[in-house]
Amino acid sequence: TFPLEPGTHRVAVFERGQDGVIGGQPLDVELVQAVAASSTSTASPPPSATPTATPTATPTTTHCAAGYSDGTVRVFDVGGAKMVSKMHPHSDAITAFYYSHDGHVILAACYDGRVAVMEVSTGMVLRMITEHRGAPITDMHYRKVAATQGQLPLPPGVSEVGEDGGCLWMAASGDRRVSVWCAEWKKGVCQLVDWLTFPGPSHAPNGVKLRKGPKCQYDLLPPSLVRFSPSEPHVVVYAGYGLERCVLFYSLLQKCVVRRAALTHWATALDVSPLGHLLALGCRERVVKLMDYEESSFQDYLGHSDAVSTVCFSPCGTHLVSTSSTSLHIWTIKFK
Repeated sequence: TFPLEPGTHRVAVFERGQDGVIGGQPLDVELVQAVAASSTSTASPPPSATPTATPTATPTTTHCAAGYSDGTVRVFDVGGAKMVSKMHPHSDAITAFYYSHDGHVILAACYDGRVAVMEVSTGMVLRMITEHRGAPITDMHYRKVAATQGQLPLPPGVSEVGEDGGCLWMAASGDRRVSVWCAEWKKGVCQLVDWLTFPGPSHAPNGVKLRKGPKCQYDLLPPSLVRFSPSEPHVVVYAGYGLERCVLFYSLLQKCVVRRAALTHWATALDVSPLGHLLALGCRERVVKLMDYEESSFQDYLGHSDAVSTVCFSPCGTHLVSTSSTSLHIWTIKFK
């Protein structure tokens, strides 16, 4: 994300034509409200969720949350453009988090590798997960158990939670480790399902030798990025610093990497279309890359003036948002 200043900003909306040429038309966007602090990550629940940060919130209220460099998480009422609650689960910067589909909890991860599970309605920390401690959490993802279509073996006691708020979530840290969890928050259930570790070289891309201990060395590496696959419920899509530039497709059923797709740049952002047919990746080289999920063919798109920090598909898969430190682009995806 990037700092916001009050006033009118220019947002470029790009659309790929049939001839493959990218055209752009700027739009004037006026900010409703500027957040006067350095925000490091944001998340919002889907429209169907109704998180209630205060007892007076109505079922139709839409909320979003933001994580900050001082370790706080703030929940905002988008309709009223106001902050409704503030939580302080960490003393270190928030690096990644996720708002649960049922609006019941927020998972907030910080630079020291801990993940706080917080109840939205009370602001209480229900659990502090420390398995990744020592390396910053660089990405998280979340899905309903019902979306697995019964293809995954789940821990005892959580096999029938799909319609009652059950979920799978995972966290990736800078040391290329990924933990996969199954949870049913309303029953206080959160169990580790799988633990993945991906190999990597002993030196950073700039040649600096990596040492055990200092967390600051992870700032030299591309982030570890993860997504559940919408089209293959048992597959985790992973991109990170490794022995080669590629996207890995790991099967939670087979317990191995089932295929890989080569990349031309290290990825700094990753998302998978909800339609399951495209991957979107961002790079330090200012490139947004769209890749075919099955064939691994790709197309690069230019438009940002610095490193791409976020890519995110719309819920219907027809638009893609990409951000850098200075700009936000909205891309229209047309299907032939």
